[in-house]
Amino acid sequence: MAAYQATEFPRRLEAFADFGKLLESSVWRRKALMGAEHSKMEDYVQDDLHEATMKEVELGHLHGPLSEEEVTAHFGSDKWLFNPRMPFNRELKAR
Repeated sequence: MAAYQATEFPRRLEAFADFGKLLESSVWRRKALMGAEHSKMEDYVQDDLHEATMKEVELGHLHGPLSEEEVTAHFGSDKWLFNPRMPFNRELKAR
């Protein structure tokens, strides 16, 4: 597979990539994940997930919420990986 420039969206990514390749494509991966229609969730699920996350912030397990710009400033680079939180529905309450 031919290499691509970071300024263009990759047409095809290998199923397995090493850490360097993941970081090279991190900006586009973030844009794809953040805008993915299939990752949208119902408002009540989003509210439950936000509430659970903020409890973790209060306990000191997490920092945030942070904007994309704040995370980039924290790392000193825009080459970081976005891993969205997914709800786990236990007794109809997202965790």
